[in-house]
Amino acid sequence: MAKAASAEPDVPAAVAVTDDSNPSVPVAAAEVTQGEGSAAKAPVVGAAEGTTTSNVEASNSQPSKTEVPTVSPAPADTVASSARATRDGTPVASDTQTDEKTASTKALASPSVPASSSSSTSPTTDAGAAVSKNVSVAPTHAPSTETSAPTFGTPTSPDAPAATSLGADERSADVETAAPSSKTTAYANVYRLFNPWTTEHLYTTDLSEAKGLASLGWNWEGIAWVTPSAGASVYRLYNAFSGDHLYTARRSEYDTLVKRGWRGEGVQFRSVGSKDGTAVRRLFNRYVTTGTHFLTTSVEEEHSCVRVGWKSEGTAWYAARHAPLDILGFWFDRFDGTRWWVDATGTLANSRVIDPTSGRDRGSGRYAYARASGSILRDGTADAGGGWSYLADNDGRLVHHRGSGWVVTASWPRSGRQLQRYWTQDKGSYSLVRHGIFIAKGETGVGACYLGRADTGYVVRGAWGSGTIIYLADNDGRLAAGSGWQVTGRYGQGLQRYYLYSMGSYSVARHGLSSDGARGAGGIGASHLTTNQGYVLRGIADAGDGWSYLADNDGRLVHHRGSGWVVTAAWPFSDRQLQRYWTQDRNLCSLVRVGHFEVSGSRYFGRTDTGYVLRNADLDIDGIPYHADNDGRLTIHDPMIARAQGYASSTDTLVLVDTTDHWVGVFRGSQGNWRLDRRMRCSTGAPRTPTVIGNFTVGIRGYSFNGSNYTCYYYTQFYKDYLFHSIVYHIGTFRVLDGRIGYSVSAGCVRLEIDNAKWIHDTVPTESTVITYR
Repeated sequence: MAKAASAEPDVPAAVAVTDDSNPSVPVAAAEVTQGEGSAAKAPVVGAAEGTTTSNVEASNSQPSKTEVPTVSPAPADTVASSARATRDGTPVASDTQTDEKTASTKALASPSVPASSSSSTSPTTDAGAAVSKNVSVAPTHAPSTETSAPTFGTPTSPDAPAATSLGADERSADVETAAPSSKTTAYANVYRLFNPWTTEHLYTTDLSEAKGLASLGWNWEGIAWVTPSAGASVYRLYNAFSGDHLYTARRSEYDTLVKRGWRGEGVQFRSVGSKDGTAVRRLFNRYVTTGTHFLTTSVEEEHSCVRVGWKSEGTAWYAARHAPLDILGFWFDRFDGTRWWVDATGTLANSRVIDPTSGRDRGSGRYAYARASGSILRDGTADAGGGWSYLADNDGRLVHHRGSGWVVTASWPRSGRQLQRYWTQDKGSYSLVRHGIFIAKGETGVGACYLGRADTGYVVRGAWGSGTIIYLADNDGRLAAGSGWQVTGRYGQGLQRYYLYSMGSYSVARHGLSSDGARGAGGIGASHLTTNQGYVLRGIADAGDGWSYLADNDGRLVHHRGSGWVVTAAWPFSDRQLQRYWTQDRNLCSLVRVGHFEVSGSRYFGRTDTGYVLRNADLDIDGIPYHADNDGRLTIHDPMIARAQGYASSTDTLVLVDTTDHWVGVFRGSQGNWRLDRRMRCSTGAPRTPTVIGNFTVGIRGYSFNGSNYTCYYYTQFYKDYLFHSIVYHIGTFRVLDGRIGYSVSAGCVRLEIDNAKWIHDTVPTESTVITYR
């Protein structure tokens, strides 16, 4: 029977399960997340519907949605023993480390959850990459509920033995204890990776397998320990239903789980005797369905896990007390486009410059910078401290120019292929670029203030904003100086007016509305608006929501106390003619209304280029012709459009037929807001057979109908046998019999060119209102 370990009320303890026949063998241990890009995962309860958990206590009741404080294992670069020593010559390595061509990159089980599983054959991924026998691929879906999923530690029958748990000081009789022979033993690194989607750790001696998983998004966590080529066996199993792996030194446990449906992957590692090795500790988590076990040689890491609720199962086996083997460093690109470097010690580079001349980074081929996260800086900048930045191209190669000082180039990253200026510091094989405010001498030897952009590395020239602050610099990058009003063209924007604020050794402009500079010496007597380019508005500019700022040539914003109509000849763009403005008082200035607007039931149009309303002129708004009178009031200028506004339709379409002038108008919209979509010439009923007059609705429609000697196409009914249809053709043909348009000649129907008849047939909805009038 499975037994639950006791736990504190606030910290759920992980559960160790024992087999009544032999209560001394470890079953599985929980794991914590570790490594770049992942946070430690708290144990969680249960499994997804339709799956079976690998929890050995599946039959016991569990707390609902228990949350446990989390802790991260030791950093990846401390996974390997701190006893790593520098070694001369080429270390002996296992075949899986040296023959990288025998294994291909792993495939994701799904687009969002890269995982690891095993196969006895070499399947092919969707991308066509072969997967080696030892490369793992997780199942893409949960098994059917009709299938009993192999569950770690769950007996398949009442009498079947469960996987068992090993006490910290106990040893199973079927665990091999043979020590390797020092004369014949080779050693191999065991690499550790973490899947941030499934919270599983994977341990492998196959460097190709490790590289493939890292490329798919697994976090590289370095070398976990060193395993000998001879000694007691350590096995690996895979649960295809949960996607989890289990590592065990007990053969009976391995065989039992294989019988229950786990996939045996054979001997993965070897163990040495306790006197000659480093203990590999195993921890277990009953709250998760994948990542149920965690292996570590770090006592500190083990204690951190136990403090947050993991169950230590003690020593699982012993790794070789041997320094990790050097490897040839390698780059890998992840599926998300990031690039990473693993150095000769098996450590993921982070927060440092990669130096291809060093033994640690041999084979890297370039100077590059690894961020704190481990990802390589590419096509951008990163802070190097002290006001300096690294700058790298898209391959991660750091820029370099011999000698420190000014560099003018269009070839560096983020330059936009435009000549840019950089203040640099030569570090020997790469250069740093200056960011922030700094003082330097220009080519003339005169010192000035400059601003290096942190996002690009080059100095600001012209205007550059940061929040409401706008920095202004000349073509050489020298920042503006002085305070108050300036009229100049030195900032690359033509002759403009600026209001500057002194910051000590340089000056800035401030975006927005201000009354500074209105009074005192040189004051303009009014508020002004500094644009996002740093200069003061002169003219008209959008203020949002249909309003605009309006300023004269000196930057004075117009102002009239109170909101409403203003009639004046003194405001900008009025040409000293009386003009009408609809205004809004904003205390420091007045805004003027632009675009189409309505006041007291009348419509007006404020000109966006001048601010005053249109008068004594025609304009088209959304396809409707208007005329503006002397006060600016708009009236619809088209009789048919004006007539349409008074009608309603049960659809968004209205059709008007002018039987006198022979026009059909099709409108879209709603009552009072009909917009003319198409106007078409037509022929209507002859004097003896006039077209019916009134309010009707669209009914049936069809492709054609025949008379005694003619055919008409694309008919649309609007009242009894009154139709819209094409001109008249010889029966059964498209040879015109009567093609007259613009006359009163029909038997009452509305004749149209065939294309127009088809357009009405295709686009005018049934139940649309049709108005015919004289």
